[in-house]
Amino acid sequence: MTGFIYVFTSFVSLFLMVLEMLMIVRMLLSWFPVDDDSPILNFVFAMTEPLILPVRIVLERSSTVQALPIDLSFFVAFLLLGIIQTALPAVV
Repeated sequence: MTGFIYVFTSFVSLFLMVLEMLMIVRMLLSWFPVDDDSPILNFVFAMTEPLILPVRIVLERSSTVQALPIDLSFFVAFLLLGIIQTALPAVV
């Protein structure tokens, strides 16, 4: 059973690392003028938006966050990914 848990946590860790990299790519792409129909942009958004959207929905409930000029949902989602990735080895 220990082998299964190790393989599972390794897979989850790899998945989270890939998601983190895709979020960094999304951040970098937002700084440059990229065509909205770009297949790379569409892929990155399709992979990262399911993680960011629930955080955005929760944060939009707060009037304080709504008044801010930046979208904090990306940063909070990235932080949550880091926390999960850090806590994952403690599960094993």
